[in-house]
Parts: sequence; structure tokens; C-alpha cells
Amino acid sequence: MQFIELASPFAIFEGGSAYVLPNVLPETAKGALRRLEEEPVGDVMMSLRSAGQQILSRNTSEEDAAKVWNFFVHYYLVQADPEAPSTEVRIGILRLMVGAPPAEAWKTLRARILADIDDLSGWTRSILMSLISKAFAPDGIFGVDNQFTRDTFTFVVLSTSASTRRTSKD
Repeated sequence: MQFIELASPFAIFEGGSAYVLPNVLPETAKGALRRLEEEPVGDVMMSLRSAGQQILSRNTSEEDAAKVWNFFVHYYLVQADPEAPSTEVRIGILRLMVGAPPAEAWKTLRARILADIDDLSGWTRSILMSLISKAFAPDGIFGVDNQFTRDTFTFVVLSTSASTRRTSKD
């Protein structure tokens, strides 16, 4: 099977054939970030969403593709639920993604992800973390010390006779 050389990694398949959406995502994201520095976040977010309503076709121009990418940038930046990273955090990550060539940006982005994994994953805002923190607090219902680390996982097995504490190293 022979693959065609694509000018963009964004191919759309329709009716058994493919066409390419022009890759103007980096320029579109940079434009959105410039606007976010000058205008209120809410205004920019609303305009990105409304600007992104575009029907794609085989002859989608770069201008029309930018509209599609505005819509994509809007949905990337929106905080979907309380456990998700905030719009401000997402703006910072988008700056890292488009602020350097891809290989260099990835190194910076990877370091940020690893440094802030609990926040970016939603763990610090999750109901489960809140419940576990209360359960393992010194005065919590299980009466066991809080033992969270990145290397071990502490859990409690409850029975009618006694509680047993074990770690993944046991």
C-alpha cells in the first residue's frame, strides 16, 4: 500500500478519499494567546467559539482552517469540570506548546507535566482525594497516619475483627 505525502498531519476522510486540513494551528494558537494578553479572557473565549463554526470541504482555505482551529483552541482552554485544570493553567500550557520548536517545547512541557501531575490530572481537586485524605488523617475515621508518597500506596483493609495496614512494598 502506498501512502500519499501529506502537507499536514490533519487529514479528513470522507467518501473513501482523504483531504487535508491546512495546519495553521500553531499560528492560530499564538494569535489567541496574543489576544488573551490584551483582552478579557471571557471575551476571547466567546469569540474563539463563535469564529470556529466552519464547514470543512476539500478546498478548505487556510483562513477557513484558522476558524476551525479557533474552535479547537476554545475547547482546549475551557475548564470542562471542577476537577479539570483551570483556564489559566491551560493558557500557560498552551504558551509552552507554541513557544518553541516542537522538540524543545516538549522538553519544557514534559517537565511542567511531571512537576504538576497531581494538579494537571485533577487529583488535587478530586472528590476521591478529599475522601481519602479525610479517611487517612490522624483524626480520621480509620485513625491511621496519612502515608501518601509517590513510591508506595498505602491502603487499609477493614474487617469485623481488626484493621490491617499494608503498603505496596509489603
